[in-house]
Amino acid sequence: MTEQYRVTAISPAGEGIAHDDQGKRVLVKAGLPGDVVTGLLLDGVIETPEYVAKSPDHLEPACRDYGTCGGCNFQHAEAHLYAEWKRGLLIHALSARDIKTDVGQLPLCQPASRRRASFSIRHMQSGVELGFQKVRSHEIIVFEDCKVILPVLNKARGAMRALAKAALPLMGGDAKPASALITVTKT
Repeated sequence: MTEQYRVTAISPAGEGIAHDDQGKRVLVKAGLPGDVVTGLLLDGVIETPEYVAKSPDHLEPACRDYGTCGGCNFQHAEAHLYAEWKRGLLIHALSARDIKTDVGQLPLCQPASRRRASFSIRHMQSGVELGFQKVRSHEIIVFEDCKVILPVLNKARGAMRALAKAALPLMGGDAKPASALITVTKT
C-alpha cells in the first residue's frame, strides 16, 4: 500500500508540510493544510502529489507556468490562506529577533501589480535566455507575459536582454544564470 501524507502546515517556501509514520517532515509541492496525498517521495519532497483528498482552499492558478517558473509560490491557494501564511512569516521573523509587536492583516497583492522581480539571465549561442529560474534547478523558464508583475516589467524584457547581451560575455562562462533584480519605483 502506498503511504498517504496529510498536509498540516505550510513551509516558509510555500510547500505543504506533512510527516511520515516516523514523524519525519515531508514537503508536498503546492500542498495545503487539509490535503491528503500520495506520490513519489524523493529526498523528503513529493514534487507531483496525487490527491486522495484536496483542501477546499485550492485555486486554479492564473499563470500557465505556475509551479515551474519559480517566480511565485502561492497562486494555488485562496487569498485568506495566503494572507495568514505571509503574516505568519513576518511574525516569525520579528519573533526570531525578539521584536514584540502586534501584526495586523497584510494587504494582498493584486494580479499585475508586483513591482519587484528577480530575473535569471544566461547568454547562449542562440541568444539571451531571460525569465525565471525553475525551482531547484539552473533551468530558465522563458515567458512572454507574467500575470503577476507590473506590465512595465514585462515590457522591459527587451532592454534587459540587450543589456545582458553586452554584459554577460564580459563575465565569462555560462555555468549558472546571472540575476537581475528589477524594481519599479516612483522616482
